[in-house]
Order: sequence, then C-alpha cells, then structure tokens
Amino acid sequence: MQGTASPSRTTVLELAAALIVAAVLLAVAAGPIAVGDATTHAREHGTVAAVTAAILAFVGLTIRPPDSGPVLSVWRAVLVAFAFLAAVQLIEGVGGMGYGPSNEGTRYSWLVTVHLVGVLATFVGYVAVLVSLLAAGAWLLRRAVGSLRSS
Repeated sequence: MQGTASPSRTTVLELAAALIVAAVLLAVAAGPIAVGDATTHAREHGTVAAVTAAILAFVGLTIRPPDSGPVLSVWRAVLVAFAFLAAVQLIEGVGGMGYGPSNEGTRYSWLVTVHLVGVLATFVGYVAVLVSLLAAGAWLLRRAVGSLRSS
C-alpha cells in the first residue's frame, strides 16, 4: 500500500478473516479454560468481535473510495475503527475467561486484568466507530446537499 492509495480489498478481507478466526479460537479455548458463565462471557465477546469483523469486511469490500482526498480518510477511519473494536473485543473475551463460575470472583487474576484493559479499550473502540460513522454520515449529507443545490 502506498502513501495515499486505499488498502486493497484483499488486505481488508485478510484482516477481517484473521479476526474471525481469532474469534472462533476464543470460543474453542473458552471451553477448557473458563467455567460456567465465564465461558459464555468470553464467547459473547468473541461473537461481537466476529460480527464487527464481518462489518469491516463488508465496508472494505463494497465501498470503493477515490484514491485520495477526504473521502479516503473517512473510509480509512471507518475501517480502522471497526478493526480496532473487533480486536479489543477479543482482548476483553480472553480476559473474561478469568472470572469464576457465575461470572463473579476471580479464577485467574491476570486474565481479569486483561479483561479490564479490554473494557477500557472497548470504550475507545465504540467511540472511534461512532465518530468515524458520524464523519461518513456528514460527508454523505454534504454530498447530498451539494447535489440538490446543483439540480
């Protein structure tokens, strides 16, 4: 990928696929590592990560921005935000395996610390997705108003 060129569809698809595979591995690993509700907790974060990665793949594969300019920047921001959110959901899921059988108490304190880091990063991820989608919406609105004025 060069300076202003957009990421290739293959790159976006590979990243989304890697995140989905990691979510599946999280679901598999949750069985022997976590107990009770902590297993479900970890798998739910994996599910959110997989859905977010699927949205990343959809946006990356269906929307083709120009090779430069503000539209490319907004498109990149949306891709980065969704990739980040999927990744931190995986981190939160790994950490969720550290809780006790009823999702309370601690079995593995270091995993619970990982969960806390994931919770904080997830907040940043949701804000990033919101801001990037608002930027995309603002661009679309400006484009729509501009085309109405020229009609």
